[in-house]
Amino acid sequence: MKKDSLSKNLGLYLKYLRKKNNYNLEQIATLSELSCSYVSRLENGVCTSPSIQVLESLASAYNISLIELLNIEKSDEKTEEVPTFKELIIKNNFMFNGKKVDDYTKELLLNLIDAMIILEINHKKEMDYITKVCKLINNFTEGNKEA
Repeated sequence: MKKDSLSKNLGLYLKYLRKKNNYNLEQIATLSELSCSYVSRLENGVCTSPSIQVLESLASAYNISLIELLNIEKSDEKTEEVPTFKELIIKNNFMFNGKKVDDYTKELLLNLIDAMIILEINHKKEMDYITKVCKLINNFTEGNKEA
């Protein structure tokens, strides 16, 4: 399987699925019958060419199809599921300030959005949340300057 044949966002998507399902590394490793270190390396983009058996194990562990895991669209699909905002960011490439956004910046952006939502939901203007949002904004802007 060629390195470019899989979505470059696979690792980030695997991490998203794990967090969405409230699993830790040990739980997903057990469910997929893979080692914790291997799952971690996949999520962090260290391992970029997992076998089809590994992908099937992960899809099964997350109770999704292999097609969904690999972000392959079915041409005969009659009803289209609307992806979440996070899925749109993770699964798609896009530009910001004229530069392609990398996985690290996508993760910063998602963290920033999460922090902003926490502020809105809790209606708290506590300094630690505001400080966290400011740090995330700074990290996001600095990450884009270097990219």
